[in-house]
Amino acid sequence: MATVPILTVCCVCKHVAPTGSTPSQWMPMSTFLEQQHLRPVDVRFSHTYCPICYQQQAEAWAISTKTGSEETPRAA
Repeated sequence: MATVPILTVCCVCKHVAPTGSTPSQWMPMSTFLEQQHLRPVDVRFSHTYCPICYQQQAEAWAISTKTGSEETPRAA
């Protein structure tokens, strides 16, 4: 019985991170599957944020990504 690979997918942009990849190596899922001669049914998916979408979400949530601490939003 073959082991089904787990592919990390950004829950926002749907880019994937090949195993052992660096942040700049995230690519569209269709590109990765085509390069690897895979179909979506050939892999399992684990969702996360790619570095770009994480930064955008962190800014939207007003979370300091440098310190990892949450800032309290100011009332208007």
